Amino acid sequence: MQDLIEGFQKCSQLSSLFIQIKFSSAINNQNIKQLLSGLQKLIQLIHLQVDLNFSWIENSGIQELGYVLKYLSNLKTLDLNLSNNLIQNDGIIILVKSLENCLNIQDLKLSLSAARISDKGVADIFLSLCQIKNLSSLSLDLQHNQIGCQGASDIGQKLVQLKQLNILEIELSNNQIRDEGIKNLSLGIKQIKSLVALNLFIRYNYFTIEGVNQLGRHLVYSENMLKLVLDIGFNKLQCDDNNFELVSSLASNKNLKFLQLEAKSCQINSQIAAQIGKGLSQFLNLQQLTLKLNFNFIDQSGACQIANELSSCQNFEELNLELDQNKIGDLGVIGLVSNIKKIQNLKSLSLDLKNTQLGTKGIEELGQHLGSHSHLLKLKISLHGNNIDDKGGFSLGVSLGQSKSLQILELLIGANNELTVFGKNQMFSNLKQNKFIIALNIAKKNSINQITKNKLHKMLRLTKFT
Repeated sequence: MQDLIEGFQKCSQLSSLFIQIKFSSAINNQNIKQLLSGLQKLIQLIHLQVDLNFSWIENSGIQELGYVLKYLSNLKTLDLNLSNNLIQNDGIIILVKSLENCLNIQDLKLSLSAARISDKGVADIFLSLCQIKNLSSLSLDLQHNQIGCQGASDIGQKLVQLKQLNILEIELSNNQIRDEGIKNLSLGIKQIKSLVALNLFIRYNYFTIEGVNQLGRHLVYSENMLKLVLDIGFNKLQCDDNNFELVSSLASNKNLKFLQLEAKSCQINSQIAAQIGKGLSQFLNLQQLTLKLNFNFIDQSGACQIANELSSCQNFEELNLELDQNKIGDLGVIGLVSNIKKIQNLKSLSLDLKNTQLGTKGIEELGQHLGSHSHLLKLKISLHGNNIDDKGGFSLGVSLGQSKSLQILELLIGANNELTVFGKNQMFSNLKQNKFIIALNIAKKNSINQITKNKLHKMLRLTKFT
């Protein structure tokens, strides 16, 4: 440790530094304090990343880190990972107070998950962050803490002062912010007019469909936003009237190019799914969509209604759709792929259809529709846990083997179907008809034999084969 500290003293002109300390019996809190004290000589640092995740650092160590940061006034990029340490509110106050001296920071990433932070700790964090006037990118990981409605509301109130932010990422999963917290948090976000990218993770937070609707109504005011990632998973969004307004509200943003919406295990039924689809059809300029609706209550009608609306989204170039663990069956999958085929500009498609009660008829239609898509370059399909037999697998291989556009193909069939080893070998052997594929991933669980793999590699002249 002493050699490392002396090494810092010889590198006084260092501009970038990454330090990672993992807990072990050879490293204690005193060692960490000594190491951090050596950093104060590096006054020319511009980029600093310190990873103390699971290092068992105590408040005295955090105090030393805060003391050191006061000397690093030239920092522009700072990444601190202090997750999974028993810091609590007192340690947080010490740390964030020191950040007030780092006035040149433009990009700040602060990871404080599972650090026992309460509403008061959150208020103190943002009180100090508001003093960094040049901050343009902020990433805060506050998941698995003790943050409630008041804490989320305080974040929203303080965000109003960060008017120069372009990029904002807040991870608040596994707290208890509820509907009122979401409302006040998003109320603050909507007033950051310079925001172009927002990542907001709020799964497991005890809110309802009303809180989600409020979120949508406020985010519509972020008119300059180009990219939005929302994770609202593991909250009960089902209600009597099923009035899900989030996606329709977001569609009012005419500049949005990238949307990722995750709503895993939210008790979403086919009626809500239809409203999600209707909202998506209203986006004018959206080019990339990731929609994760796995582990919900969507049946074949819900899947068809989503796809029917998506067929009008002709600007889509990339679509990632996760519907696994929903009972959509053959008819749902057929309705899905027949409408996806109508998106003429689509170049990249990922479909997660694991455990969706898909059978031979559905897989045959899936192959025919996607194999005949004229512009699709990249395709990934996950089909574990269905009822696909040798006939369906053979048909899928033939259809995709006839595609004249596909270049990258990833097929994840898995062992939990009715395909035999012979059927799998036949399916993949049919790909020899395709002269355009340059990369193929069939996954180890597909269990085709080595002879077939060698034949495929030779026949398809693949540059990548795994």
